[in-house]
Amino acid sequence: MQIRFETTIDDVLALRRIEFRASLAWRIVTSFMMLALIFGIGLLWILFMRLMDELGGLLPWILASILASATLLAVGYSELVPKMANWACDQATRKSMTGVACRSMLGWHELDLVDGYLLARSELMDCKFDMRAIEKIVGDGEHMFVFVASGPTFIIPLTLYPERQFHEFVAELRDTRENGFAGPPTVVRAERLPGVDERIEELH
Repeated sequence: MQIRFETTIDDVLALRRIEFRASLAWRIVTSFMMLALIFGIGLLWILFMRLMDELGGLLPWILASILASATLLAVGYSELVPKMANWACDQATRKSMTGVACRSMLGWHELDLVDGYLLARSELMDCKFDMRAIEKIVGDGEHMFVFVASGPTFIIPLTLYPERQFHEFVAELRDTRENGFAGPPTVVRAERLPGVDERIEELH
């Protein structure tokens, strides 16, 4: 089965986000942003309490501010922090998209499964990979990312027409990898060497 698709900068950004979220840097960045968000909300809460203390009726406003702070923290952690982290990841990715290694990820790609091997072709690459070289296959709902050990990562779109063909290719690739099929066995025939007596006869 063969598929052909084009990899764009948006596809590469999706890949980098997946890698970023699985890294230690993601946890550090999100933790830092969350602390900054908590500090900002705490500062606003103190200023708000001072203002309400001067106006009187402090207790109802305290309860209301606690509820509002909890809501802001929940919304900030689930929406604002991931978006800011993704934005930082996208900016770093765009700046790093130089060199042959990055250019080989963009443009048209052809993937084919032949005798248990993954054949990959592009403008700058023509490779053959054993199934054991594929480290993992993960997705984000719109793409499937095929990570190859010491090699490129292939970004297979799942929303292009015909969608069924891409889904079937990914299913076959996963099945071949899980079954550990590494192509037909190679038979090596040892060449028979002449014995000592035979070599002596040839000399005569």
